[in-house]
Amino acid sequence: GGNTTEDGCPINYGSSLFVAANSSPVIRNCRIVGNTAIYACVFFHSSAVPTFENNEISFSQSFYKGAFYSQSSTATLQSVRFVGNVRSSDGNSSGAAAVTMNGSLALRGCLFARNYLYKFRPNSPAEAVCICADDYSTFNVADSTFLHNSCYDTYGATPAPVVMPTGNKSTCISASTFASNVITCVSSAAEVKVAGIVSWSGTSYGRIMAGCAIFDNKNSATKVAATPVFGTISFDTCSHIIVNSTFSDNTVDVSAPQAEAVEASRAVLFSSDKGMSYVFNSTFAGDEPLADIRFQN
Repeated sequence: GGNTTEDGCPINYGSSLFVAANSSPVIRNCRIVGNTAIYACVFFHSSAVPTFENNEISFSQSFYKGAFYSQSSTATLQSVRFVGNVRSSDGNSSGAAAVTMNGSLALRGCLFARNYLYKFRPNSPAEAVCICADDYSTFNVADSTFLHNSCYDTYGATPAPVVMPTGNKSTCISASTFASNVITCVSSAAEVKVAGIVSWSGTSYGRIMAGCAIFDNKNSATKVAATPVFGTISFDTCSHIIVNSTFSDNTVDVSAPQAEAVEASRAVLFSSDKGMSYVFNSTFAGDEPLADIRFQN
């Protein structure tokens, strides 16, 4: 734990751990706690292929990217815990916990709990509290838990979700749980669009959510000036499949000057008329009087 510094300042890249290009180290059973960085506390550089297992990254803060950042690398995280990481966002592609760009990110048996993102300026296309994958990254999550993570957004446009894979690569989230996560937007931005606990966007045909439990999550927005589009799980301009998943007691609370402008779903919202949508063998439950599945063109 503690801060790794250079001349009294946090090291720019990987204040705690920097994995150099083309290297393949093994990192197991480590705790990376209470660190501060400019670009990530843990940084995997170009073409790195490390083994990263049974580690913890907690109570850390990065001014850009996330507590963990993989750039043009093949990253597999097994049984890694991200707890209590925070970030105040000025609009650069990033998140509080994990970010991947131009590479491959796979997570197995990971925990994301009580990570926090505060947004106060205009956002860039990709930002998320827990995991952000850019347009050129392959992204897969299995057997992982996302619990009590939150975003507080005072700017709007696109409030940061808990997980946001974007772009043209295939992504899959399977056998994972999303519970008691909160996104709050208090903004008068021109538009609030496609905000979800999980938000997919892009043109790929490989968006799959399978065997997941999504319950007791909350999206809320106030002072919205124009058309808001909210769903607990949101898909924008992409094809997608949801199978064998359960949605229960999720809430979406949006206030807007024109009530008819609100497009919201307590479960799944498909935005745009592009792509194909499939939902199989899934359960929807809850008391909120909103549609479970909604299409917004």
